[in-house]
Amino acid sequence: MIFALNETIKYTYKEETTSEEYEYTLIELSKVIDELRGVYKNIGETKTSNGLYPFEPIKSIRKEIEELGYGKMEYEKSKIVRKIIIGNWKLIRTKFLHEFDRYEPTKPVSKYILK
Repeated sequence: MIFALNETIKYTYKEETTSEEYEYTLIELSKVIDELRGVYKNIGETKTSNGLYPFEPIKSIRKEIEELGYGKMEYEKSKIVRKIIIGNWKLIRTKFLHEFDRYEPTKPVSKYILK
């Protein structure tokens, strides 16, 4: 997930992008969406209802890149999209950490921590 998000943010800094870079970025985001689908069931999913995707901001990030497109990038538009992407990433990260049973390591390894 982090790799795909970093690639996505990097994409918004380019002055000009190719269709290959565009496709690559969208594919990386699609992988994250599908990986999360493979781990987490949709909210309210039943035999008759697909339910709701549990981490919608990642899909919103993909939509922003789709709308940004490729070719010559408009600086202001890219800057706005980057801000939206970073905001969505912060939202995901905050909520996603709750899916793990702890917010910080119980057995950290660091020369700065004496135990």
